[in-house]
Amino acid sequence: MLLRLITIVLLTGFILITTGFAQGEAAVPFLLISPYAQANGMGETSVAVTTGDLLAMITNPAHLGMQIGNGRFAFGYNHSDWLPGFNIKGLNYRTYAVNGGIRLDDLFDIAPVLTLGAGYSQVRINLGRYVLTDAGGPEPIGSGKAYETSDQYTISAGFDYLIKASVGVSFKQIYSKLGPDGTEQEAGGGTARVNSYDYGVLLSIPIIGEKTFFNDEPFRIGESLLPYFDFNFGMAKNNLGDKKVIYIDGDFGDPLPRYARIGVELNFGFFFEQEGKAVHPLSVKWTREANDILVHRSPLWSSYIEEPGWKYRSGLGDINFFNEVVLGKINPETIMKSGWEIGILEFLYIRRGRFEEAEHRGNRKFNTDGFTVRFAGLANLLRSNTTPKTNSNVFGFILNHIDIQYNESNINTDEPHHPLDKTRSKSFNLSISY
Repeated sequence: MLLRLITIVLLTGFILITTGFAQGEAAVPFLLISPYAQANGMGETSVAVTTGDLLAMITNPAHLGMQIGNGRFAFGYNHSDWLPGFNIKGLNYRTYAVNGGIRLDDLFDIAPVLTLGAGYSQVRINLGRYVLTDAGGPEPIGSGKAYETSDQYTISAGFDYLIKASVGVSFKQIYSKLGPDGTEQEAGGGTARVNSYDYGVLLSIPIIGEKTFFNDEPFRIGESLLPYFDFNFGMAKNNLGDKKVIYIDGDFGDPLPRYARIGVELNFGFFFEQEGKAVHPLSVKWTREANDILVHRSPLWSSYIEEPGWKYRSGLGDINFFNEVVLGKINPETIMKSGWEIGILEFLYIRRGRFEEAEHRGNRKFNTDGFTVRFAGLANLLRSNTTPKTNSNVFGFILNHIDIQYNESNINTDEPHHPLDKTRSKSFNLSISY
């Protein structure tokens, strides 16, 4: 009989703990690891945060429709050495994505700005190696790599007319390889495959700005100072579908980690406008969101009341939007995330955040920090000091159509020596607008 190295079992257990499923509520919990550095720097908030980072569509597919704007092609990559406190070689988590989109109002004679985008992304966690033995003794006869992946295919549509809104859906192919496939004599093995999907919405209401829901004329302070203030709302549900993850026997499969997210963001700042050119010296974002796992398991002691096992929950689970997201009250049955960001000249962004959950849900409590360096801010300053003729050459194309971002984030746990402490994420984004 084939036996798997105990290390794989331990690693899988660590992932369960560090993603909030200490009670073993769901399979493939790697799907709930926050997938990019920009969100991680703000307490892992993502669902309502307006961002140009295309990796955001992994948590809320509607981000893609909001990002397309004038049409673009983009590529993003993120890497984290997972659970650095264990110092296990080869244990890492990474994501990457590509997307593109068009403005439909450029092709058809329609008044509102309509955008359509499509993207592909992959999430992968490497778990190290497993060792094979046979019934004759503990001597290894082979080995292999243990890993889990999810491939997402996303489509999203955006609308911009007084308010901005977008909707999106991602179709997912999930693969888990914790050991070798079974033999003819064995029922199943160490691999599992399952399909799933996500959907989300994103809404941005300009309260103060160049053109808002309430007025057509920009609000100005003096001749050239224009403040702005946007209210944003986001909601997403992840890992949907009624299928279960099966490694060995179909009667004993575990549920997908169905998940609900809902949140708001306040986005404000100001820019200077002179001779038709704008410089954004300061921007500020604040966001809060509530998350919940939508899997209910019947405890053993309740078997005489309800049938033992598990079932998916509908709606937003235990989330109370007004109490948690609006008022900021802690709910022991959900996860609370919050964060803020300060941007300077669209070049440097500083972030801080907080993540909290109850002890019986996983007991993760930590602060986060991060930063972004963005080429767009430098390009904007250079554009404001160049002539129209300069903007028409190759240098001008780079200034007007290319953006590059580098992001970093860190986790600092309340509990000393926690496996997540000092986890660092690094990501890179390249986008080309047209």
